[in-house]
Amino acid sequence: MDDTRLEDASAEQWQQLDRLWDSLPTGQRLVVLNAVADCRRDGIEPTLAEIQALVDMVSGYHIGDAP
Repeated sequence: MDDTRLEDASAEQWQQLDRLWDSLPTGQRLVVLNAVADCRRDGIEPTLAEIQALVDMVSGYHIGDAP
């Protein structure tokens, strides 16, 4: 994922986001959905990379030596 905003995402990027979404259990989906909604309510449109990072954090996926 990159710094593309949701509203500017291509069909391929939407498919990637859809697969990512489908990989999450319902509880984790709600956490991500609420976080994105909070950002948008505050006037901040999260990028695809930021959503990916949030999904990684919520799902417990960590890169490198990060806890």
